[in-house]
Amino acid sequence: MLFQFGLRDLPEEQTLQEYALRFPDLDKEAAVAALALLRTASDLSKVFDSFFASFDISWGRFIILMLLYREYPQSLDFALLSERAEITKATLTGLIDGLDNQGLVERRPHPTDRRKQLLCLTAEGLALLERMLPSHYRTTAYYMSGLNKAELLELTELLNRLHEVLTTIRE
Repeated sequence: MLFQFGLRDLPEEQTLQEYALRFPDLDKEAAVAALALLRTASDLSKVFDSFFASFDISWGRFIILMLLYREYPQSLDFALLSERAEITKATLTGLIDGLDNQGLVERRPHPTDRRKQLLCLTAEGLALLERMLPSHYRTTAYYMSGLNKAELLELTELLNRLHEVLTTIRE
């Protein structure tokens, strides 16, 4: 599982009031929103994990397959794939080993640099994605069906704004 956060019981208003007295920097609305976001992300991660497991892959392997799918039939080198997936090369190597063992990706030598390898989808990897993506997109729409189109757009805008703040903090 990519993301696990098990808090089912968010703090009540009275608890937050007490904490605010002890910790003046506590922004109650920010704390509740962050906890609700973490809980929802965990819930979404769990349903995606279950879905991917039914295809014998993990969330991490799915991300790598999708990055390669976007470039298909071209190959990507490990450094670029690692950067796009935002994972270390060591983590990427483990994911690639698993995908290679499943016959879903193929390593190829780099045409100009013997130290590098390229990675591409195999016919089996392509077939797996094309078999699973219609169901994935359908179930994703179902998971998000509690919100209408306008709310989905607003949520996306809000999350992108939050992402920008978090990105500047990380750098």
